Amino acid sequence: MESARKKAQVGLFMVIGLIIFAAGVLLISNMRKIFVKKITATAVFEDVSGLTKGNNVLFSGVKVGTVESLEFVPNEGVKVNFEIEEKSQEFIYKDADLKIGTDGLIGNPILVISGGSASAGAIEDQHRFKISKEDTQQDMLATLQENNKNILAITEDLKSVISSIAEGQGNLGKLIKDDGVYTQLNQTMAQLKQSSYQINAMSQNMASFSNSLNTPGKLPYELANDTTLMATLKSTVNNLDQGSSALKASAAKADQLVAGIDQDLDEILSSDSSALGVLLHDPSMAQYMKSTLINVESGTEKLDDNLEALKNSIFFRGYFRKKEKREAKAQEETQAVLSSK
Repeated sequence: MESARKKAQVGLFMVIGLIIFAAGVLLISNMRKIFVKKITATAVFEDVSGLTKGNNVLFSGVKVGTVESLEFVPNEGVKVNFEIEEKSQEFIYKDADLKIGTDGLIGNPILVISGGSASAGAIEDQHRFKISKEDTQQDMLATLQENNKNILAITEDLKSVISSIAEGQGNLGKLIKDDGVYTQLNQTMAQLKQSSYQINAMSQNMASFSNSLNTPGKLPYELANDTTLMATLKSTVNNLDQGSSALKASAAKADQLVAGIDQDLDEILSSDSSALGVLLHDPSMAQYMKSTLINVESGTEKLDDNLEALKNSIFFRGYFRKKEKREAKAQEETQAVLSSK
């Protein structure tokens, strides 16, 4: 009885084991898609960047196959053979691109199918994909290293520039270190500020003048819009022009007259027959005129003496005193009138 029970237990364990084994096989086959219908495809790469058998094939981010094998092709590169699920075949077109990517930033290499147009038709078994070149991890690391070198060079240059500025070299350094340059710059800015004020005032004046051009009754508006005033101004300008021409003609005639007078005067002074010529050129006449002037001066002195004697004589003393009183009274009246004003 116990032997039969043990046999039953062993049989039960075996059945359970077989069930677990079958489930594992089914699970693994489902994961590996062993029982899924597939087609084969190929591509030739110059560098597979570490791609190995079993790596995934993705289309639009979805796994559609796996890499089956890799083999070298003389003078071409590495031929990659991979399988694609038959159910995904109709969505992948003959002109689609194939490239090697990575599963994440630093994940395993994978094959990535992209692009394609429906007009090219779906791929068939043994289809050979065209290759799309993509930067590998080594390329990205090389680029990153080159960028690091450039950043280091820029940092050194920036350090040198900041050091020169701190030492007062260059225009910026002088501006920071030299008080004189700062003072000049400050004065320049003040002058520019003052100029901006003047320009602002000028613009306001221009705006005011522009407004006056559009304001009836203002002189600019009348000048710009009154046709009769413009005609009057033109007539006045023409009259002034004619007057200026007349003045020029009169000035020319006056110049001619003066020139004639100068010529006549020169002729009179240089002639021995004229009175002025005789006075200028005859020494005896000059001596006679000199003695005559002396006699006139002497006669004038004697006349002054005679008038003084008349003032002191008995007959004319009263006359001169009355005259002096009248003159004094008239002077007082004049002063009184000026004081009253």
